[in-house]
Amino acid sequence: MGALPLIARQHREAQIFATPTTKKLTALLLGDMLRFTIQKQEFPLFTPADLEQTLERMEPVEFGDWFSPWPKWQICLEPAGHIPGAATIIIKIPRQTLVISGDISFSDDGVVKGAKLTEGIRPQTLVVTATNTHLVLPERRLEEQRLKEKVGEVLGRGGHVLIPAMAVGRAPQIALCLAQAGFQVNLGGLAIPVFELYGLPKENVRFVGAGGGFKNEVRRIAASEKPEIVVATSGMLDSGLSRELAFHWIGEPKNAILIPGFQAEESLGRRMLRLRRFGELSFPEQSATRRVMAEVEVFSLSGHADGPQIANYIAALSPHNAILVHGSQKSFDGLLGFLHKTGFRGGRIRIGHNHEKVRC
Repeated sequence: MGALPLIARQHREAQIFATPTTKKLTALLLGDMLRFTIQKQEFPLFTPADLEQTLERMEPVEFGDWFSPWPKWQICLEPAGHIPGAATIIIKIPRQTLVISGDISFSDDGVVKGAKLTEGIRPQTLVVTATNTHLVLPERRLEEQRLKEKVGEVLGRGGHVLIPAMAVGRAPQIALCLAQAGFQVNLGGLAIPVFELYGLPKENVRFVGAGGGFKNEVRRIAASEKPEIVVATSGMLDSGLSRELAFHWIGEPKNAILIPGFQAEESLGRRMLRLRRFGELSFPEQSATRRVMAEVEVFSLSGHADGPQIANYIAALSPHNAILVHGSQKSFDGLLGFLHKTGFRGGRIRIGHNHEKVRC
């Protein structure tokens, strides 16, 4: 949804359709991005008026409802399981069916159920995500159990636990998982309004750092003698409550920073993973460096399907053309290897490179 106001401004004739949850998330996330950009006195990519007009043009469509934006076109949105509201798009036109998977996951995570294969659909063309497709990820249930055991271990030795996570996906899911296991969880940053938007139960979940109390909350939690669990944005430790607490907690061996997913190459989270213990991290906004003494561990709680799952998805749909997107050369190559093992004998497999016209 990030560039949607720009596209909407450039194409005022275009109709915009979205699931109701996606429309609500668009208002929340892009509104927050706009406020943050203005506060930093940077040039915003779109104006408040652009966002307001975009939201007014967004037509909500429920999962499973077919609609026709043009004669002889039929379109349906099906749950993609990535986050609430995420959709796989099915487009039927005369003599052809197109399926666009979007970011897709087949695992239930407590917040959203995994995607299911749409019955009776065999597309001529499938556009499919290849984000994690060089990997075989551990079963989510087992990984969640490992996370709960690690949190209990850290609290038992008197340490604090920081889990930096993405607001729309992992943060609400992890907070709910730990809360339902009986832990008292502090949830902070943009994850708070997302948690409320999803309508998740608040038992054992305390909202921290909302509104103007951000700095005060940081000082209170950082100085707490009682072991604390904090799940907070940003997910890559680049800003917000998670970065502030990382600065305070990273130098204490009994503490732990638990990473639940992907870290971009230049993020503080990725640099920390490369260093692990005893390396030094720079915090320019604090005019200081910190030696990494806290325990650092990674957990595979991705909202993306892995290689075997996507390979089986392609084989089950058996398209004439499969176009792989949203991945790297490593993930594309990995998916081709897994696909070969399925015995797939369908049509052509193409890699969709930026700016390349793909003709099927």
